[in-house]
Amino acid sequence: MKILTALLVLALWQTPASAASVTVVYSFTNGSDGALPLGTPIVYRGSIYGTTDGGKASLGNIYRLYPNKSGGFTAVDLHDFTGSDGSAPIGNIAVDTNGNLYGVTEVGGAHNLGTAWELVRPANLADPWALQVLWNFGTGAELGLPTGGLVFNNGSFYGFTDACLFRLLPVNGSYQFQVVAYNPPGSVSPLPSFDSAGNVYAAVIDGGLYIDRYSLSSDGTWTATQITQPGVGATNGPVGLTGGLLMDSTGAFYGVSAGGGAYFAGTIYKMSQTSSGQWLTSILRSFNPANEYAPNYTLFYSKARYYGILSLNQSEVFQAYASATSKQWTVNDLLDAGSNSTAGTNYVGFTFDSTGNIYGASAQGGAYGYGAIWKIVP
Repeated sequence: MKILTALLVLALWQTPASAASVTVVYSFTNGSDGALPLGTPIVYRGSIYGTTDGGKASLGNIYRLYPNKSGGFTAVDLHDFTGSDGSAPIGNIAVDTNGNLYGVTEVGGAHNLGTAWELVRPANLADPWALQVLWNFGTGAELGLPTGGLVFNNGSFYGFTDACLFRLLPVNGSYQFQVVAYNPPGSVSPLPSFDSAGNVYAAVIDGGLYIDRYSLSSDGTWTATQITQPGVGATNGPVGLTGGLLMDSTGAFYGVSAGGGAYFAGTIYKMSQTSSGQWLTSILRSFNPANEYAPNYTLFYSKARYYGILSLNQSEVFQAYASATSKQWTVNDLLDAGSNSTAGTNYVGFTFDSTGNIYGASAQGGAYGYGAIWKIVP
C-alpha cells in the first residue's frame, strides 16, 4: 500500500511580492463543515481533505471539499470526533492509494493522551466513512501527547509525542507501537525524515543545531547516531526548530528555524557534508524582522523552488530559490495576511496538487471568521 503525505518528500533585504494568483476556495461556517482548521490539508483525486477544531461536538472533525458545478467547493463532514476516539485532530495527515486517511488527535482516546486514527473510504462516496482507532497514546511506554501528525515510510507510520519519536508497525491486522528514541532535552523537529535505506532523521536544538540518524538493527532495536555537530561553519546559526528536514539527492539537509541568523529573526539553513566527511551548516537566508519574521512551518520543495510560512503579519507564504547571479537566495511573497485579509490569518499549513498549485488552510478569518482554504498558483 502506497501512502501519500502532505509533507516532506536567502535573499534580499526586501521580500518582493510575486505575480502569484491567490483564491479563497472555501470559508468555514462553524456548521457541519467544522471551524478553525487545525491540520495541514491534502489534495487527493480533485478533493481537499483536512481537519478542524469544530464539528458537531466541537471536539474536531474531518472534512472533504469537492468541486461543484458552480466552480467552487462543497463541504462534506466525514467524521466528528467524540472524545473516546480522540479530540483535537492536529498536524500532518496522510492518504493511501485507496483514499483512506490517517492522522492523530492531540487529546482524547482511552487515556486522554490522544489517538492515531484511520478513516476508511467507502466504495460509494455518498456512504458513511468509518473511523478506526489505530493506537491510544498512553497505552505503553511512549508517554506524552502527539505533536506533529503522521508520516509514512516503508510500511510503517512515524511521528513524535512530546516525549519520544515513535513507529506504528502493522502486525497481523493491528498496530505495534515502538519507541524509536526518547526525545533529547532540547527541541526536536515536529516530523521525521527518511533516506532510501529506511534510516530516520530528526533535527535537534540542544546547545546548537544538530541532526540525529536512527537506524533499525537486525534484532529490531534502534541505534541513534549524531551525524552533525552544532554550529560548524555558520555564524549566528539557527535557533528554535519549526519544521522537519528536507533531504536532497546528495544527502544534504534543508530546514527552517524560528530564531538565529544575522537578525535573530529566523533562517533557512543547509547542512551538507564535505569531501573530507565534515558536516557544515550554511545560512541560506537570515530573515529580517522589519519585513519577514520567524518561519513557523516545515519547508516544502516543488519544481526547483522552496516554500514556507512566516509568522509576520500573522502569516506569510514565501517562495525561495537560489539566485543565478548572487550568492544570496531570492524570496518572493506569495500570500501575506497583512495585505490579503480575505484568505484569513494564522496559516496552519499547505500542500501541493499534481500540477504544482498550492492549497493551504487559515485557522482564523475567511468570510465567516472560522477559517478558510486558499489556493495559490505560483
